[in-house]
Amino acid sequence: MQPIILLIIGLVLVAFVYFYMTYRTNAQRRTHAKKRNQYNDRV
Repeated sequence: MQPIILLIIGLVLVAFVYFYMTYRTNAQRRTHAKKRNQYNDRV
C-alpha cells in the first residue's frame, strides 16, 4: 500500500473519532439539560 493511502485512512479515522466524541458529549449535555428542565417543571 502506498503511504498516501495510509495517510488518508489515518486522517479519516481521526476525523471520525473526533466527530463521534463531540457528538457523544453534546448528546450527554442535551439529556442532562432535559432532565434538569423536567425536574424544574415538576417543581
